[in-house]
Amino acid sequence: MVESPAPEIPLSSPPRIVLLRQDKIGDALISIPVIRALRRKLPEARIDVILGTKNRAIEPALLPFVDHIHVYHKKLYMLPRLARDLRMRRYDVAIDLMDNPSVTSSALLRLSGARHRLGIDKNNAGVYTYLVPPRDRATVHIVERIAQLLLPFDIDPAAADLRMEYPLHEADRALAAERLGRRRGALRLAVNLAGGSPTRYWGRDNFIGLLKNLRVQFPGVEVMLFADRHYADEQAAIAELVGVRRAPVVSGFHEFAAMLSQCDALFTPDTSAVHLGAAFGLPQVALYLHRVKSLLPWTPFGTPHIALTTDAPHISSIARSEAQAALAQLLHTHFSDKLRARH
Repeated sequence: MVESPAPEIPLSSPPRIVLLRQDKIGDALISIPVIRALRRKLPEARIDVILGTKNRAIEPALLPFVDHIHVYHKKLYMLPRLARDLRMRRYDVAIDLMDNPSVTSSALLRLSGARHRLGIDKNNAGVYTYLVPPRDRATVHIVERIAQLLLPFDIDPAAADLRMEYPLHEADRALAAERLGRRRGALRLAVNLAGGSPTRYWGRDNFIGLLKNLRVQFPGVEVMLFADRHYADEQAAIAELVGVRRAPVVSGFHEFAAMLSQCDALFTPDTSAVHLGAAFGLPQVALYLHRVKSLLPWTPFGTPHIALTTDAPHISSIARSEAQAALAQLLHTHFSDKLRARH
């Protein structure tokens, strides 16, 4: 068990490291601070990452910090090729970035052929050759929990720069600004309609009520309504009924990220947008399904926010009045000068 910063793992020259992050987009986003810290500590290292088909869209954000991205497919016939690709690189260490037990991670660690395997102490601890102690999942943010994995590389997580980041080129920002058009308010509020499942859609009536109230209470706020293609019809209906602007529906996550960077604040259900907002420093109101009280919600790390939670099966159980009050508080707290200047 590695409990304090020390160079515990024998590394080649240059070091060869592969990280496992084969789950959702949000999981990959919250891992960027750890990957960045490794790159800064070991600038000459070969650092590769295993993504999955669900989160490979985040590849552009990882490329400044990694050398190669493997993609894990759940289809069994594709595993031999992945195993061959991994083993030919002769990794010194494979790092499991999951802080909960994963059968897939255990299998990939073995497939990697890495001499050493690093993970957080949990139920599948037997698969690792090096362990770091877990931190309390009820009180410690996920970014800080997985930062424990920096300890065997002589990096102190408490002193490391763990700020969220999503790298963009100026060309990305310029194209996003062009797509969204000229600003029409003192500040631009991004309203993200839905998460990855129907249980995370707050509902048309709730959004209409929230946005109508917002227009009366904060006329200087420009609302930009975001949605993916699955909620494009909802986006169009709400925008027409309330009279707010729609962000273009794009097919790529990187394009969505660039457009979100052009906003000042965010209202969203618990999705990858939460972590993008944190990367861009957007104060936000986020809605969470929080049925397991022993787990801290994945709130926007290091960013001003108000988290509204429910232990009901559907996020629509969060009262509209509660969301309106939270959004008003956020805007008054962080944008009062801008809103006063508008008047």
